[in-house]
Amino acid sequence: MLSRREHERELENKLLELEEEVEKLKQEVIDVELELSAEQHKTLQKMQELKEKTKKKIHDLVNASDEVWEEMQKGLEHYWTAVGNEMKSYEDFFRKKH
Repeated sequence: MLSRREHERELENKLLELEEEVEKLKQEVIDVELELSAEQHKTLQKMQELKEKTKKKIHDLVNASDEVWEEMQKGLEHYWTAVGNEMKSYEDFFRKKH
């Protein structure tokens, strides 16, 4: 079983990967900016909000007491799966548009 710090590092690494993916997608958007619809702009905004929400959840986890950390860590694993699914749908949406 991973230690708390190992879990935190793993989650921080996942956040960095998420941030890199969002930045890569933002660059794709910039490349086709003139072709973007209002729907695509809303989707990009949702992606950025998701990134910020995830960043806050990881920050809260890292700063939690040991008792709360255990509970939060379990919930964050489920949340991370949902984030991955949502990011996949956003990526698919953008790739279909161009």
